[in-house]
Amino acid sequence: MVLQPIYLLRFIYTVMMLGISFSIGLKIAIKYFEHKNKVFLLVGITAIIVSEPWWVTPIDAMLLFLGHSPVPENISQFIGAAGLPVGIFTWLYAITELMYKNKQKIILLVAVVYCVLFEVVFILLLFTYHNLRENDLPLLIIGGYIASFLVVILVTGFLFTREGLKADDPTLRIKAKCLRVAFIFYFFAGIGVMAQIFAFIVSIFLIISAFTFYFGFILPEKVKNIFIK
Repeated sequence: MVLQPIYLLRFIYTVMMLGISFSIGLKIAIKYFEHKNKVFLLVGITAIIVSEPWWVTPIDAMLLFLGHSPVPENISQFIGAAGLPVGIFTWLYAITELMYKNKQKIILLVAVVYCVLFEVVFILLLFTYHNLRENDLPLLIIGGYIASFLVVILVTGFLFTREGLKADDPTLRIKAKCLRVAFIFYFFAGIGVMAQIFAFIVSIFLIISAFTFYFGFILPEKVKNIFIK
């Protein structure tokens, strides 16, 4: 079966975007074995999981190419959101390893409770409704949860980078600026997914977010030299 041009194009740029996100996440995670610092592992896992809303697109395209029906709607929605709480937890775990260490246990406990509630509500709604997007109540509930996750990432990201922007070390300032760009672009990419608009632009936003997120933790010398002369 030949995919229609629009689906083929969507498949190509989504696979490219996911490939970039996964490779950057793995590069960060692998640094754990070099530095024996679990923050790299946690951040790498986070970088991979935050691309989850786009995972089903290449799967659907391959099924259509093979002459099958796309993934059923409720399974598609499960694939696209069920792992997001894990990404929130790994991110907060990483953040509290670097700052607010004295409040780590309470922050992670609240995160676990909130994420488990999301999973329970999400799965119950999936069993109750065939398509969450076509029903106002589940759309409002799940949309509210995902919006809260985006806000948590944005706010904690800004708190995390605040001190870096004040640092005397120019490398730290560059990393902090890159991370702020990453959080801002991911926030708007997430909003775009929720609103189901401008899929191509949303993918570009996620690619920018992935690269700047990588630069925020592992700044290559070539990139550093561009900003520091």
